[in-house]
Amino acid sequence: MSHDAPAGDNSAEQEDPGFLGNFDKFLRVVALWLGGVLLAAMVVLTFTHVVRRYVFSDPIHGFVDMGQIILVLVVALTVAYSGRTGGQIAVELIDGMVSKTKLRMVEIFVRLVGFLMIAALACQIALDGPKAEENGEFTGTIDISFEPFMYVLAFGLGLYAVVLLLEAVRLMQDKDIGQEQARLFGGDVDGTI
Repeated sequence: MSHDAPAGDNSAEQEDPGFLGNFDKFLRVVALWLGGVLLAAMVVLTFTHVVRRYVFSDPIHGFVDMGQIILVLVVALTVAYSGRTGGQIAVELIDGMVSKTKLRMVEIFVRLVGFLMIAALACQIALDGPKAEENGEFTGTIDISFEPFMYVLAFGLGLYAVVLLLEAVRLMQDKDIGQEQARLFGGDVDGTI
């Protein structure tokens, strides 16, 4: 793996003022602030539901529907940040069997195929959004239309598609994705490309 800066000097990796640096900051805001607020709302909703149900025998009507919607929103808003920081599960089957160059080519291929698949999925979800009501896509108890939530899901998946494309480009430029992920996540480099 190549490094942009000499060993011990990671100042070039600390802050990327260009597009990628700004994109990473945007992902952090979307995931940690918007996703975090929604996660906190889910905690408050769950706590309130449990208290009302067991103390007052008056559960919140539609609690499951609201919880499912909030959970979809949290996942939609955090999947791109998770992918960018290396927080998703990765299976390393061939790492020790092939050269670094071949592994880099596989990583590029996987990210480009992933980009195409996730981008197509995001586009299809966005196109299906206006059809949600006519197709009867509502929550089970309180009949909330899925339409607005499909747009948020499409947005989140679109961000993840951009992450996959940017990382494929970074790998093509012989950049160390593991270093970037460690910088963003505040962790150690795990040896991945």
